[in-house]
Amino acid sequence: MVIMAASSPTSTTDGAPFTFQQNRGKKSFCIDVRAPEGLALIKEMIPKVDVMVENFSPGAIVRMGLGYDVVSALNPRIIMCSVSTFGQGGPLANRPGFDMIGAAYAGVLDMLGDADRPPIIPQMSIGDISTGAHAAAAIGYALLYRERSGKGQYIETSLLDCYSVITTPRCSY
Repeated sequence: MVIMAASSPTSTTDGAPFTFQQNRGKKSFCIDVRAPEGLALIKEMIPKVDVMVENFSPGAIVRMGLGYDVVSALNPRIIMCSVSTFGQGGPLANRPGFDMIGAAYAGVLDMLGDADRPPIIPQMSIGDISTGAHAAAAIGYALLYRERSGKGQYIETSLLDCYSVITTPRCSY
C-alpha cells in the first residue's frame, strides 16, 4: 500500500492545489488490481463497505474482475456507482472523454461567447462537479432504498447526462 500525500496547498507542482482541494482529509492508498494480491485485497474489503464508486472506461471494471455481479455476490447490500463521460452503453460509450468533451457534445461550448467568435472555454469543471453531485444524490437514494429493502443496487451516471440536464432549459427556447 502507498499512502497518498498532498503537497502544500500553495505549491504549483503536480497539480497540488487541485489535489489538496479534492482530497483534503482523505486517507487514500493505491492498490494494483492487476496483481492477484491487489485484486484479492479489494475483494476482501468489499464485504465491509457500503458504496463502491468507479470511473474507469466502460467495461474496464468488469475486465478487472470487479463487475457488479462479482461485487454484489461478495456484498449483496453494496451500492455500486459507475461514472463515465458518455455512459456504460450506447454508441459513444467507448469513446474517451473528460469535462471539456462532454461540454462540447452537450452543446455548452456553442452556447458560450458571441456568434461571430470562437466559443469561450469554461475555466471551471462544471460537468465534473455536476456529475459528482448527481452521483452523490443517486447514491443517497440507493442507500435509502437499501435501508427499506435490504438490497443493494448498481447505478450509473455520465457527464453527458448531467450536462444535458443543465442545458435543457436553454435548448428549449
